Amino acid sequence: MDAFTKQIDQPNPQVGAAILKGAEIRFSLSPNSPSVPVVLSSLIVDLVEGKDGAKEQVISLFKTGIEEIERNAMNDDPLLFLDYSLNKAVKTKSVQAQLRKIFMLWPNLKMVTERFCYYVTPLLGGTGMNLLLEESLVNAIKAYQAEAVESRKVQAYVLGLVEQANLLVSVSIKGKYSRGFVTWIPFSQPITDWMKKYKLKTIKTTEQTCPCLAETAQVLLMSQILTVEDLEVANLHFVVGSGNA
Repeated sequence: MDAFTKQIDQPNPQVGAAILKGAEIRFSLSPNSPSVPVVLSSLIVDLVEGKDGAKEQVISLFKTGIEEIERNAMNDDPLLFLDYSLNKAVKTKSVQAQLRKIFMLWPNLKMVTERFCYYVTPLLGGTGMNLLLEESLVNAIKAYQAEAVESRKVQAYVLGLVEQANLLVSVSIKGKYSRGFVTWIPFSQPITDWMKKYKLKTIKTTEQTCPCLAETAQVLLMSQILTVEDLEVANLHFVVGSGNA
């Protein structure tokens, strides 16, 4: 039983939404296609009766729908993109639980994290087999928890989040589009925006010599994901200011 079959075997509103989305896409391609509700009703009857091929059709619709939902998550809805990123990159449930607790206490950190997720994407690799996003979130949580002074916890979280910013410049990030290959210019724009511009679904990285100090990369990344208000709350305005000077 593959992962898709396991998911549709367990009642879940997200699964139902994905199947519905898949049906909308599949059957709106032709003007003569039956309406989505009629198709779904017929498919459900076939599924309940155990007819051959019914389950395979549902799985196919689910795959189509979930891909579309994930693509839509790459739009500008912050909460949707954050949820998409965490589900895509963070495999450890305890990490997500700890993040939720932190976000409840410090709502601004939720938006900072969203901007970070959007900037680096949940696709970029970190060290070894890990994803940069998951490593960075774990670092942020550890730094937050290790800081004993309550007023410094936000600062600790942010510094932990950007700790591995040098990985953004120690690799060349490329994607293939209709006219060939294109390379992301470090800190020129969020990687997600770059991918959307060229309609990239995947990216590849190759190691290169890091052109700047790790601290410089951290400051450059903070300048991209923090607002003036964030800098004040985290007491980091002096860090970014000195980096831009």
